[in-house]
Amino acid sequence: MNGRNLEQIRAKIALDAAEKIGTGSEGGRAVAKKVPAMIVQNGFLAALAFAIESVNDAKFKVDVDDGYYRNTKPKKDKEGKTDPFEGCGYANTFLSVMKDLRETKKDKGHCNGNLRDFLMGLCNNPSNPAQVLRMVTDEALRYLNYLRRFAKPDEKTGETTDVQD
Repeated sequence: MNGRNLEQIRAKIALDAAEKIGTGSEGGRAVAKKVPAMIVQNGFLAALAFAIESVNDAKFKVDVDDGYYRNTKPKKDKEGKTDPFEGCGYANTFLSVMKDLRETKKDKGHCNGNLRDFLMGLCNNPSNPAQVLRMVTDEALRYLNYLRRFAKPDEKTGETTDVQD
């Protein structure tokens, strides 16, 4: 871990990933706030399955440079700007969770592929699957607390940058 503690590792990864989860109601802080609730309510595997389904369209491609999804056909907003991460918020959030698990050495070898491989690895874990899933869930929720704080707010709703919750 190169002398850095877990909090520093989580913060650095979240800061890097904050731009890659998009903006608006399907990205940015909106998604970063929804994913922990999805995990608590439905479980880590169900939330991950939802994220995988959200990018099951030909317009979503993984960038080879950074490993995050991009929307190849984003819509233009009123000012004519496009968000290359539009619609990729959930999937990119879980990709950043995978990166955090690798960096904090809590992945148990399951975070080497794509989201589908990650899900299959967690489901097919032969040695103590419940304990691994609890550890992954715990680390994901700790990491997502940082991502939520660094994610871009939705400017359309008038949300401010400082989070009070």
